[in-house]
Amino acid sequence: MTLGTFLFFDGNCREALEFYATVFKQPVPETIMTYAQDPSGAMSASDKDRILYADLLVSGSNLMLSDCPSGFPFVRGNSS
Repeated sequence: MTLGTFLFFDGNCREALEFYATVFKQPVPETIMTYAQDPSGAMSASDKDRILYADLLVSGSNLMLSDCPSGFPFVRGNSS
């Protein structure tokens, strides 16, 4: 059985992605989508370098990561 886990961050997703890649001995993904690449273009300019979506394969399971947009009610340890 494989699991998909989605983790949200408050602007430090890239740092977390690099850390998890090191811990799980995986290459950092070559494709990392930023908010600047969002096809809807709905995000503010201040979010352009934040990660919209990245994923990392860990032991056959998909670890998905994203930064919340600035101004989003982010609560550490809670994805709601």
